[in-house]
Amino acid sequence: MAKNKQLNLSILKKLDAEFNKSIEITLSNSYTLQIDQHFRESVIEEIFTDLLKIQNVISQNKDDEQLDNFPLEKFAMLLVILNFTSLKSIKTNSIEERLNIMRMLIDQGLFKEIIERIEQEVPEELKKFNTSIISIMEEKMEQLKVQEQFMSILNEEMEKAKVKDEQVEVEIESEQVEGDENFEFTESITSN
Repeated sequence: MAKNKQLNLSILKKLDAEFNKSIEITLSNSYTLQIDQHFRESVIEEIFTDLLKIQNVISQNKDDEQLDNFPLEKFAMLLVILNFTSLKSIKTNSIEERLNIMRMLIDQGLFKEIIERIEQEVPEELKKFNTSIISIMEEKMEQLKVQEQFMSILNEEMEKAKVKDEQVEVEIESEQVEGDENFEFTESITSN
């Protein structure tokens, strides 16, 4: 019977090194590009967060025609290129910078070519990316649904408490009125 190995930092580093392996491809313009053989789940989650931020900006600016036609699917593929190829060395700080890179890749005919090569070279990883994005989205939607249910229940309870509070205030006011009459009555008896 084979003995099980104890998981430790050394083994984790060895396992993590698998994510550093890449495949070199040559593009039609004779330049080479490295494609990661494995896509890190943590990076996929970061990409989802970026996409969510962009989606929020789009929803908050529905009247902006430029954002209305924002190529979110292409942008997701750009994030794949910028995170899982040797182009990850390009550091971008804004959506505009990323869109500029996407425009340059499209204009050079490289955007589509790189995506097609990723599909050819690491189809399972691209499938994993798509599946993970959908899974994260479904998870976030479920969390949102639970939050909405909680807020609905909380609002109902607050309404009930408000109604009870109003009833208590009415009772207190009526007791104060009755108490005032009794006080006046008692005062008039003692003054006689």
